[in-house]
Amino acid sequence: MTKVERLQKNGLKAGIKKSKKEGHVLTKEELLKMKVQVMPSPIRWISGILGLAVMGHGIFVGALSILLILVGLFLLVCGIFGYRKSLSKIIDNMGAVSGEVALRLICEGMAVAVSSIFD
Repeated sequence: MTKVERLQKNGLKAGIKKSKKEGHVLTKEELLKMKVQVMPSPIRWISGILGLAVMGHGIFVGALSILLILVGLFLLVCGIFGYRKSLSKIIDNMGAVSGEVALRLICEGMAVAVSSIFD
């Protein structure tokens, strides 16, 4: 899956969720302010499981137990919440052409999905 496809999928999912919450189709400005999940799901799963394992190991280690538990807790939190960035920052880092393509695809897909919900 390319960066544009992944951004389109995550942006569309977040846009539909926020549109339902707001009660209207989002404008381009609202869409650009929206936060989108950047960390892929498999990495989040691995981070969460690794965090639990490190915390479990930290219980049985003597001197480094507090450090291991804190590192495990950090990994677990990253696994649960992931890493989110605003759509405008992501598009600025992608480049002009691919960013505009992704934004246009998100706007079109969201407009179709949300308009059918509110009709």
